[in-house]
Amino acid sequence: MLFFVQLALVSRKKKMCQYRVPPLDPIEEILKQAGDWGPAQLLLLALFGVFNISAAWHYFAQTVISISPPFTCATPGPSPCFEWVNGSSTESQPCASGWTFDPQSPTTLIVETQWVCDKSWIPYFGQSAFSLGSTIGTLCLGLLADKIGRMPVLVISNTIGAVANVVTALCPTTIASYAAVRLLAGTASDSNFNMMYLLVMEYLRPSLRSVGLNLAVGVFYMVGCVSVPWISHAAGHWRFFILITASPALLLPIVPFLVPESARWALAAGKGPQAAFQSMQKIAKFNKRKLLPEDEANFIVRASRLRPNPRANILGLFCSPRLRRNTLILLFKSMVLTLCYDAISRYSVGPDPLAMLSFGSLVILPGCAVVAFMQEKVGRKLLALSALFFCAFFIAIAGGMRKVDVSHSYSISMALLGRFAVVVAYNSGAQYTAELVPAQVQAGGVAAIHVAGYAASILSPQVLYLEQLYPSLPELVLGILAALGAVLCLFLPETSHKALPVTLEEGEEFGRGESYLPCTPCGVNRRLSETDLVDDK
Repeated sequence: MLFFVQLALVSRKKKMCQYRVPPLDPIEEILKQAGDWGPAQLLLLALFGVFNISAAWHYFAQTVISISPPFTCATPGPSPCFEWVNGSSTESQPCASGWTFDPQSPTTLIVETQWVCDKSWIPYFGQSAFSLGSTIGTLCLGLLADKIGRMPVLVISNTIGAVANVVTALCPTTIASYAAVRLLAGTASDSNFNMMYLLVMEYLRPSLRSVGLNLAVGVFYMVGCVSVPWISHAAGHWRFFILITASPALLLPIVPFLVPESARWALAAGKGPQAAFQSMQKIAKFNKRKLLPEDEANFIVRASRLRPNPRANILGLFCSPRLRRNTLILLFKSMVLTLCYDAISRYSVGPDPLAMLSFGSLVILPGCAVVAFMQEKVGRKLLALSALFFCAFFIAIAGGMRKVDVSHSYSISMALLGRFAVVVAYNSGAQYTAELVPAQVQAGGVAAIHVAGYAASILSPQVLYLEQLYPSLPELVLGILAALGAVLCLFLPETSHKALPVTLEEGEEFGRGESYLPCTPCGVNRRLSETDLVDDK
């Protein structure tokens, strides 16, 4: 409740910096008439919160069930993976009598299957299968969303995730079956969250999008992440726990009646202005406003002038030089952000990885608050590159302290600061990407960029495994990648306080003539005219 009160106060008291506002496009103009801040937006944000919690449970459940509690060989030996031969204290062999696990820990997948020692690679294999599924599902469902709409894909992806988790909990656990169901579960990851993100962003007042979206992610995604380990403890068994993570899907049948389809998608996909206007009527109904016949007529006239190309697809992002450069940078940045976010989230310093996961997630809210309140003031570019730079710095320091920090206190502090920085970079990057990709191919384009990130996250377990070669090597690799991502942000255009591109042609011209150096978005802001484009060329 405090979150919604705070957001309402921001909507009334927010003072925008002085700039000339660009002409409203038809969607934003009709949104003002239907209500861009009211009961409809509160409902969308509340549902977005539910999807945040669900996405956090779904994503980190894979980590929680794969954690191995402390264990020893049932027969005494020199190490947990070996036992003495015939009571000898000089000759040992691999443990053949089974393992005894910490009775205070919940029954995880590892406890049930005893995938430890020479079988410890299997949980990592399951994690890689989940990441591979995320790569496949994000691309396929993102492309499908540009064909059939955001709302159907939101329902489909969350249904797939819930079904996969239920099957995981009920079926016998073999290596093949486990990898198969986790691959299926992974296909839902990202789309189960991103489709709702795009819908909420579209129907929020532009000046509130950064605050509303990032505070919602900060509050609700943090609740999901912090609660995951404790739900696992309360459930007691990993099969009960994985069933609980599927429970938010029970709300799916009512979601299509509460959330309108994307009006921008209706126009970009060639569904016609009438279909877009129907979505706005649903917003107006919840906000207790009435759109008049003349409002519909004016909207249809203005929207008809857009003349979208229904054959446009994400390959168009690579067909013109500036748009291709921006897309390639976004692809690489997504790979860096997702790999760093995934690796740092699973980064284990100290004796209790579950506690580290839970308490480390507390940085999500302040990280998202920084994005919410600073992004409009300093701009997307400056915030993104600063966050990536500080992420590289803190993670490198954490790695350097590994050998000398016996108590882990300084290493944990630096790791938490690194996670704070990567939360800022990741969440600012999500909105930055969605704003840079033209609405005509937004779902598919954003999905393709996220796919690159999920493909990189497949390497996350391998990057963390580099500590076996040298203790600080994972931090060194992540630090170098984050620093390189920060440098590449300089070549992206600023999007704050600007009319965002709808068509591929607008995406090519967007930001032309801007300086590479980051600057505050409080200067003169307007659409480029045809004369500007000719002069700039």
